[in-house]
This record gives sequence, C-alpha cells and structure tokens, in this order.
Amino acid sequence: MKLSAGAIVALIVAAIVLCGFGYMGYQNHVLSKAVATAQTERDAANKALDTAAEANRAQAATIADLLETGRRDSDTLVGIASDLKKINATQAQMAKDRKALAEKNPDVKAYLNTPVPPALRRVRPAAEGR
Repeated sequence: MKLSAGAIVALIVAAIVLCGFGYMGYQNHVLSKAVATAQTERDAANKALDTAAEANRAQAATIADLLETGRRDSDTLVGIASDLKKINATQAQMAKDRKALAEKNPDVKAYLNTPVPPALRRVRPAAEGR
C-alpha cells in the first residue's frame, strides 16, 4: 500500500499536533503542581501571619495591662509619699512639742529622762541609749 504525499503530510501534521497536545498536557500538569505548591505555601504563610497577629494582640493587651498597673502603682506611691511626709511632719512636731514641754515642766523632763527598761529595749532597739 502506497500512501500519497498528501496522506503523508497529513500523518506528519497529525503527529505534530498530537505531540503539541502532549506537551501542553505536560505543561498543564507542571503548572498545576506549581499552583498547588504556591497555594499550600500561601496558606502556611497566612496561618503563620494569623498566629503572629494573635500573639501581637495578646502582647498588646499585656502591655496595656502593665501600663495600667504601672499607673496605679505610681498613684499609690504618690499617696504613700504624701502620707509619709505627713507622718514625718507630725513626728517632728511631736518631738518639738515634747522638747518644749520638757523645758517648761520639770516633772515631764524627769519622766522623759527615765531609763528604758531592758525588756522594752529588746522590743525597741533604737531606745537602747537611754
């Protein structure tokens, strides 16, 4: 059986077309794998981003709590410092009043010059010198 030139050309064209479809199918497969890999990587990156964003939100809340605690601590320390200043002023005034009273009244002076008993010295070591 002898094939005509037109038939041979048709067979060659058909073979080239089939090879082209095969190559396009292979390229489609390669691109599909690349797209699937890129989507998997994108999903992993989005998950990591969501995790980092949640961690940042938690840290921001913790920082806000710490700042609020610091503000309250600062307010408390201001109050304590004010109270201590009042106590020190009161104690200084009481010492002045006690000294003035001792200078005016010999009985008070004699009482204040009485030695501190040893049992009381153990409770109040600062009074040991008397």
